Amino acid sequence: MAEESAWQGHAGVALDIVNGFKVIDCDACHFKHIVPIPTPAELEPVYGHEYYSTGKPLYIQHHLEDREWLTLEYAERYGLFERLLGGGRRRLLDVGSGPGMFLLHGLERGGWSVRGLEPSSQAAAYSRSLGLDVTQAFLNADTAERLGRFDVVHMSEVMEHVPDPRATVRFRPRCAPRAASRRGGSRPRTTSTTSTCGRFSACSLSASRWCRSRRPFQSTCSC
Repeated sequence: MAEESAWQGHAGVALDIVNGFKVIDCDACHFKHIVPIPTPAELEPVYGHEYYSTGKPLYIQHHLEDREWLTLEYAERYGLFERLLGGGRRRLLDVGSGPGMFLLHGLERGGWSVRGLEPSSQAAAYSRSLGLDVTQAFLNADTAERLGRFDVVHMSEVMEHVPDPRATVRFRPRCAPRAASRRGGSRPRTTSTTSTCGRFSACSLSASRWCRSRRPFQSTCSC
């Protein structure tokens, strides 16, 4: 019989354990995630400095090498946003903007006002070297309030990195603008979230890799 594990309101079958971290199939939140869940204070140095220096030191280089393919993907996304929004201002916030390639595509496409939110100091600095407006910070209630309002809030490969995906989704609409509806009310414009956590054949195998170094570069998976 599979072992059950519980931690601060999270409980479920334990899928794996490595170096003090358990991966559980959580009955409470319906995600597969590690416990104990890292605190914001623990995640700050990981994503602020270590992710691009020790976790993925070639991440920016690989993005540059893949830019031709990424351009096709980004064009499809921007095209979708334009069809949904119609005319008017096109203001986009990219949460977890990385080295800024998605933002740069929007500028080069024309007609877009883009801004990035990125916790990594290295990625934020690289983005700024491209002339992009990028704030180095995590998404939370305070940053969502300070950033203002946007027509599109875009997240790509972000949700599997956050300790509380539902809280992140709650923060996200606060960045979206309000547009008058036909009934005189208001509604958020457009949000987009993509995640590639499904690429892992088993979350527990991937989690074993993060936990061996006690650096949980991904804490949640919905596969």
